[in-house]
This record gives sequence, C-alpha cells and structure tokens, in this order.
Amino acid sequence: MAKLMSKFSIRAQGYVLIILVCVLAVFWKQNVVRGHRTKQIVSMLEEWDKKGKPVQVNRIAEKAVKEYTKVSIRLSSPMSGNGFVVRDVRSKLAAGQETYVETAQGRIKGVVASVDDNLDMNTGMFPVRINFNGVTGQPGQILVAYACTNTYEKAISVPNEIVDIVGDKYYVWEIKDGMAVKTQISVKARNGYGSIVSSGLKPGDIVISQGQALIKPGDRVRIMDGGDK
Repeated sequence: MAKLMSKFSIRAQGYVLIILVCVLAVFWKQNVVRGHRTKQIVSMLEEWDKKGKPVQVNRIAEKAVKEYTKVSIRLSSPMSGNGFVVRDVRSKLAAGQETYVETAQGRIKGVVASVDDNLDMNTGMFPVRINFNGVTGQPGQILVAYACTNTYEKAISVPNEIVDIVGDKYYVWEIKDGMAVKTQISVKARNGYGSIVSSGLKPGDIVISQGQALIKPGDRVRIMDGGDK
C-alpha cells in the first residue's frame, strides 16, 4: 500500500484516503442499522409474547340503522330540486321520506315531496321532487340527495373494512378470553354505511376494529386506547 501511495501526489493520496474513509463509514452505518432493526424486531416479538398483539376494538350493540338510496337532482330553486329515477329506485321511494344533501354549507336536510307513478316520456324514468329545509345552492346545480328508504331496527352493524370476505363467506375477528378468534357471520345487507349482521354476533361481543392484519387464530391480544372497550 505504501509503495502504491508513493506513486501518487499528496493531493491524490488525500482523495484516496477520503474515499476509503467514506466507504468504511457506509459499511459501519449499514451494520449499525441492521443491528437496530434486528433489536427492534426481537423486542417487538418479546413484547407481543408477554402482553399480546396490540389491537383496537368495538363492543357490539344493537341500534337503529338507516338505509339510504341515492337520487341525482337538479335544483329548480334554492330549496327544491327535481330528478328522475329508474323503476327499482322508484319502488323504494315514497313521499315524506327524509333526505339530505352534502354541500359547502354542510349537511342540509329535506324530504321527498313527491314521486310520480307515471313514466316521463322524454327520459323513460319516474320524476321525483325533493324539498329542503334550508338554502342548498343555485338553480340548475346538480346534487346527489340521499333518501332514507329503510330502517333496520335493533340491528347489529359493523364497518365494512373489518369484514373479511372469503368466497361467499364473511368473517370478523373477535376477542374471547383474551385470544383472537375468527368468527363467521351472515350479512343481510351491505352498503356504504356498513354491513348489517343477521347472525354470528350478539350484543356485548368484542370485535377487533384495528390491528387484525397481524392476527392469527389463537393469538393473545392487548386492547389499546382508541377503540370502544
């Protein structure tokens, strides 16, 4: 090395030394990072073995769950709008049903004023009129109204994102005796508001709402703050 270095100028030798130091520093940093990662993984696994895997949960309770049907309307005035619906939607709508729209002002409530039984010859659909309880926008503006077309009384509803679908079967993760259990459920309705469960869960059951991605059947779990206990 000394003979090789003597062939270069002092400046060149300095550059070589700097490069060598940088290379060694990179290798040293890589080893340090690997060591920290290995230590963190081991510590996390030891923590899970002692206290269980961290999860957040919801406790199942019965409640009234409203089902909504979307209707596109064009405002004819700041407080009313008209739209057209197909036959399947027409069968769900009736005068007096509560509705709402989401606007820059927030959620504005209203009511289905009328639903015609006769087809509009120009559109081939059924005319609908909706009135609102407050100012919603400018005439001609198009909005999506949500009409409450059904209410499930004393229903058990769970968020869609916690339901695992395997083929035509539905599952949720429960906690029983501190352990994770994968439970099959029956779902009688499923929309943007959640899944209505007809069997498999009962009031008081505890389901995992966050953390289920790391769970296997029989794993010990630890309930963390942030979920409904």
